[in-house]
Amino acid sequence: MFMRRLLHALVFLGLATLSTACDEHDHGAFDLDHVCGDLRRATPQNLDAGASADAANLPSLASEHQPYTLSLPTTDTGTRRGFARIAQSARSGVGFFVEQDEATLIVRDEAGAQIFPSYSSRDTASCDRIAYLLIFDLALGTYTLEFAGPAALTSVTVLVERGAVADIPSN
Repeated sequence: MFMRRLLHALVFLGLATLSTACDEHDHGAFDLDHVCGDLRRATPQNLDAGASADAANLPSLASEHQPYTLSLPTTDTGTRRGFARIAQSARSGVGFFVEQDEATLIVRDEAGAQIFPSYSSRDTASCDRIAYLLIFDLALGTYTLEFAGPAALTSVTVLVERGAVADIPSN
């Protein structure tokens, strides 16, 4: 309690900036307001997406609460497509909060099979930084993320959140 009061006093005096500590909320809630705050507070980490799913050294989206901006390579047809990875150390719900409406996201398991989201929503009016969200029930393993879009979409920004499978909303 003392530390909280000290932080509020420092913020009031302009000596510190207010940010919600990530351990002070329920990670399982996939809370849109919290994710929106993470997108507003954090500077995106810029990564180059791989040109193919089997490319060595695909970027990893390993951190929660960290926005990633992936630059998307141009395909032979002039559209954009890029690949990244995410590793799961245990089964959990994994939410992908995407900023660009024209971007698509496909998740594939280690065998290359497409995994379909347990929940998806474009009802994100309360946060202008999120165009849509997809939440997957992902088991232990490594997954390939495929982001794609039109030629004008040079990059896509995404934030990853993990939570309990039981906390995945239903459509």
